[in-house]
Amino acid sequence: MKIHQENNLIVNDEISNNMRYDADYWIEQLDMAAHPEGGYFVETYRSEQRVDLDAENEDFGGRRDIATSIFYLMQGKEFSAFHRMQSDENWYFHDGAGVLIHQITPDGELITSRLGMDPHEGYFPHITVPAGTWFAAEVTDKLSFGLVSCVVSPGFEYQDFELARQEDLLSEFPQHEDLIKRLSFQ
Repeated sequence: MKIHQENNLIVNDEISNNMRYDADYWIEQLDMAAHPEGGYFVETYRSEQRVDLDAENEDFGGRRDIATSIFYLMQGKEFSAFHRMQSDENWYFHDGAGVLIHQITPDGELITSRLGMDPHEGYFPHITVPAGTWFAAEVTDKLSFGLVSCVVSPGFEYQDFELARQEDLLSEFPQHEDLIKRLSFQ
């Protein structure tokens, strides 16, 4: 093992050049638990500052943390099922294969964004899903995993989260039937 200092950082060449962690490693090291929409998560940040949203947006019905953050991981054929939130959600890529984020806008347009580290192939390390948008996510390589962070502002509360019912989405957006059936629960 060769350890040296580079730009004021301690670098272990064996780890940085030869080792790639797998999904089980991240789940264990980050102490992740199963997520209701699929995959695994752990909350990593909840702001101490809160804001009263009643005056700004009656849909929230009360005070919220300014922001929250989680690590989120999907592996293989796991997916983040279609859901929507009352806040914007920012996704940041960390490790593994690329992630596809499928968004159905309120007017029915399907937008698929690529989250990853290869801009030449259309992948970008940060994507924002606007509040009120139905969305689902999946890993591009079913033999791999995707590790991301999700930052929600105003902060995440389960009462602001809606997991889609497949029947309801199919009724509202029949043009996206195949995707909805594949990435939602009955």
